[in-house]
Amino acid sequence: MTVAIARRLALVALAAGVCLPAQAAAWEHNGLEWDRDRFPLPIHLQPAPPDDTDLETIAEIVQSAFTSWNEVPCSYAELEYVGIEDLPIAVDDDQVLGWANDPETWLYGTATAGATIIDVTGDNGPRVDIWFNDISFRWIVGANTFVTPGLEWDEEDPLEVDPESVVLHEVGHLLGLSHPNPNVEGSQPDGLATMVFALLPNAQQATLAADDKLGLCARYPITGESECIADSDCPDSSYFCETFDTDFVDEVALCEESRGQIGDFCGIDAYVCAGICLFTTTDYSEGFCTAFCDEHEDCPEEPELWACDELPTTAGEPVFACVPGDRDEPVGDSGIGVVDSGLPTLADAGSSDDTGGDDAGADGEDDTGDENDGDTAADATEGADEGASSGGGGGGGGCAAAPAGGAAPSALALFGLAWLVRRRR
Repeated sequence: MTVAIARRLALVALAAGVCLPAQAAAWEHNGLEWDRDRFPLPIHLQPAPPDDTDLETIAEIVQSAFTSWNEVPCSYAELEYVGIEDLPIAVDDDQVLGWANDPETWLYGTATAGATIIDVTGDNGPRVDIWFNDISFRWIVGANTFVTPGLEWDEEDPLEVDPESVVLHEVGHLLGLSHPNPNVEGSQPDGLATMVFALLPNAQQATLAADDKLGLCARYPITGESECIADSDCPDSSYFCETFDTDFVDEVALCEESRGQIGDFCGIDAYVCAGICLFTTTDYSEGFCTAFCDEHEDCPEEPELWACDELPTTAGEPVFACVPGDRDEPVGDSGIGVVDSGLPTLADAGSSDDTGGDDAGADGEDDTGDENDGDTAADATEGADEGASSGGGGGGGGCAAAPAGGAAPSALALFGLAWLVRRRR
C-alpha cells in the first residue's frame, strides 16, 4: 500500500487475541534456549545512544528491562548488565545491545525498529546481539505514535517509538520467546502483552503481562515460586493476583493488569482491551472492546445480546468478531452492527498466514533447533526483505528472520506496526 491507511479507515481491529475474563496462555518460544550455567548472562551496552535520548536514560531503560525479566518468580533466567563498552555487533561470544545509525550497516529494513540477531554455530552455545534502528525511528520515552500497516516512512520525519517497550520486547526474544500465537486452540493472547508484535503508543507494553511471564517460566521453570498471594501484593490497584495451573511449574500466582471486557470503551489513548479494540472513528479515538469468534455462542448474552458476525475486510480470509445484535441469522450473515454500517473496509495487513507473520519469529529459528524444520535462513531473509520494503506487509507484519554478515545468524526483527489478525475458521 502507498497511502497511510489511517487516513482511509473508519474501522480497524488492532488485535492480538480475544477479550475474555480468563486468559489461556498463548506464549510461544522461538527455539533459542540458554543452558542454566550461562546465567547470569552478561550483556554489554554500546556507548552511542539514539539521537533523541541520552546514554544515561538508555542505560536505565536497559537495566530496567533486565530487572523486569529477572524478577519473574517462576523462572531461573537471569541477565547481568555489565555496563557500557565499545563492542561491535558481531558474531562473537559477547552479548551486545546498541543502536545503529548507519544505513549501510543496518540490514533489516526501514520498517524494522529492532532486531535480535541469533547465531547458534558457536562452540559455547548461542551468541546473540540486539540492535535497534536509529535511522528511520526516533526513540522517545512514552512515544504516542500509533503506527499502522501501510503507513509511509518519511526519512525527513522519522516515526517515534518508545524505547522501554521495544527494549523489553527484544530482550524477551534473547531469552527465547517469540510472539504469542492467537491460533493455538484454547489460547486467548493478551493484546497488551510485551511480546505481541503490535506496537501500541504511550508505553502500554513497557511492563510484562502474565502471558510474557508464563512463557519465560515454561522455558526456565522454578516450581513453587509465585509473585503474589492477594491483589494487595501487586504494584497498584490496576493489577490483580491471578493463579495459573500449568504443566511446567504446577500452580503459580502472578500479578496481571486489569483488561477491558467485551463492550467496554476503548481508543488509541485508552487501549484497555485484552485483545481487540474495534475502532469506530477514523482517528482511532473511540471504539469498543470485542472478541474474535467462530459461532454465536462465543459471544456474550448478558447484559446485552452479541452475535458473531463478519467484519468488512479486503483480506483473503474472513474475520469474525462479536458485535451487538441478535442471532436470528447464521454466523457471518446477520448483516448487523459494523458490517452494515457503511464504513470503509479493513485494509489487508499483507500477511498470508493466520498470525500476521508465521514467517516472523519462527523463520530463521531453524538455526536454533526449533521444531519449525523446513524454515530456512534463505526463506527467512526473503520474508524480512519483503516486509521491510512494504512497510509491514509481505513476509512478516511483525518479526522476521534474516541473516547477518559473517556466519549465518538469524534475526528477530520488531516492526513497529499494528497487527491486523485474520483468523481462519
